[in-house]
Amino acid sequence: MTFNTLKVAAKFYMDYAKAVGFSTRVQSTNKKKNEIKNELITCSREEKWK
Repeated sequence: MTFNTLKVAAKFYMDYAKAVGFSTRVQSTNKKKNEIKNELITCSREEKWK
């Protein structure tokens, strides 16, 4: 899926997660010149990658 803004994407995933019964968090963020280029949104219960 593609979204026009990060806010729209975050809202979509938060609403979806709430509807299915889990929560989300931002695992990582990539920036370029103080502008956010992308975020990795994951389940809040996911463990750190090894």
